Amino acid sequence: MSGGLATYLPASIVEYYLNHDDTAFKPPFRHRYKTVALFADVSGYTAMCEAMAELGQIGDEMLAKHLNSYYEQLVRIVSKEGGDVFKFAGDAIIVLWPQSEEDLETLTRRAAQCALEIDSQMQNIRMSEDVVLCIKVGVGVGDLSILHVGGVFNRLEYVAIGIPLVQAFNAEHHIVPGSAVDPTMKKSGQVVMSPESWDIVKEYFVADVKDDHAFLKSCKKRLTSQSIAFTAGGQNLQEKTVEKLKNYVPSAVMPWLDVREEKWASELRLITVLFVNLGLSESELLRITKEDDIDTVQTILEVVQQSVYRFEGSLNKFLMDDKGSTLLAVFGLPPLAHEDDSVRGILAAINIISSLRKLRYTASCGISSGRAYCGIVGNRFTHVH
Repeated sequence: MSGGLATYLPASIVEYYLNHDDTAFKPPFRHRYKTVALFADVSGYTAMCEAMAELGQIGDEMLAKHLNSYYEQLVRIVSKEGGDVFKFAGDAIIVLWPQSEEDLETLTRRAAQCALEIDSQMQNIRMSEDVVLCIKVGVGVGDLSILHVGGVFNRLEYVAIGIPLVQAFNAEHHIVPGSAVDPTMKKSGQVVMSPESWDIVKEYFVADVKDDHAFLKSCKKRLTSQSIAFTAGGQNLQEKTVEKLKNYVPSAVMPWLDVREEKWASELRLITVLFVNLGLSESELLRITKEDDIDTVQTILEVVQQSVYRFEGSLNKFLMDDKGSTLLAVFGLPPLAHEDDSVRGILAAINIISSLRKLRYTASCGISSGRAYCGIVGNRFTHVH
């Protein structure tokens, strides 16, 4: 169980508990370190979903197969360069490099190598006659905070905030959608580094610099790859550490972990999904990065947890991405699926908005229902449900 459990959590979370195993943690708390962040955003994802939806149930199965194949390869590239998939953000992924004995320059070089490899291997992938997946990558560096919040029914969430992410998001946004993308070309130059990260590694790479941002072209001197398998995620964990880490894993995953049969956890299900923008601005989150006051995030998440769990939904993820502070909740996952999950989702959304308004936060919710792939993506070192 211990090794399998670790693959469902970022190495930075597992490592933190390994290094603070005797501490009794009560949310909210945080840990900080200086690192490099990579934000990879896939385009063509929506078109693929729409094309597969027209095929009916066989289209759902083909969609699941294509997504698993694409993201498994993407995660493999990230892992090979020592990166750690921190969270999936819709059709994008947020990657961090965990604390290690390597200095910031080395970690930033690994991130840049990883970005170029993604650009080389994952660009212009034809999924069907009319659907081509492309990917844009941004890289940033600096001080990062990981907040550990929540705690309703012992369910904890982790969220990364800080300058590296802001830089990575901004860098990725410097890429004009569809620019330099040619289905006949393997490489497309869709990698941009922030000025701060480029300044650290510019002697090792070739790039075109525009508006202080570096559009990477090639690597002058490569580092030997170092797999994420050699980080905390590949270690055996003590039972007391396992019990703490279980609090971060959705209940829908745990039964499969207990019987070590994760491969059977994937299926197509009728679910209702809640997308919640929590109303926390980027400036507010950056302020929290620098100060010790994380009670705001804790209060907001507790409100959302209470609303979701009241109607027997599942909290899937909480993250800060290029669209702000976002939370994803799902109704219809085992072991709590209901015929009226769509109604439960609507009631939970109303409750969330009403409760946060009383705290003077303006949240917004989007709700959708339908058949979706629910299961495992990644590889044997990194799983995401």
